[in-house]
Amino acid sequence: MAAGKYQKMPASSILRIEQQTGTEAGEWALYLGGAGLVGSLLGVLSAKSDATSLGGEVDDSKLVPIVLGLTAAAALIGAAIGSGQKKYRTVYDAPSKATTSTSFAPLRIKIASPAPRSIGIGLSLNLNYTGR
Repeated sequence: MAAGKYQKMPASSILRIEQQTGTEAGEWALYLGGAGLVGSLLGVLSAKSDATSLGGEVDDSKLVPIVLGLTAAAALIGAAIGSGQKKYRTVYDAPSKATTSTSFAPLRIKIASPAPRSIGIGLSLNLNYTGR
């Protein structure tokens, strides 16, 4: 849409249509939460072995809350990072044109609706369209 006017596009030039399905917050929270769990377990076990080798005592009841807290903090950081990255699924794919087209980043168009949420659509176009 340019200057309030719509443009028509031949259907044969459309390679793919993608619909926004949400964000990648869950995936990032899972990945960073897992990394936080492994890192905090290694850190706590290392600190415990160092303390016992130096003759100190470690209260084991405090280890689980530390591990859970660090894991939750890492998962929250992952969710914050992933919430800014949109996730798309392919709604339409033209397999006959997919191998002959020029490769480029898909065009993302945001379509606003009267409802409080919006829909994201991605189009992949055949730049070698000859009008046949």
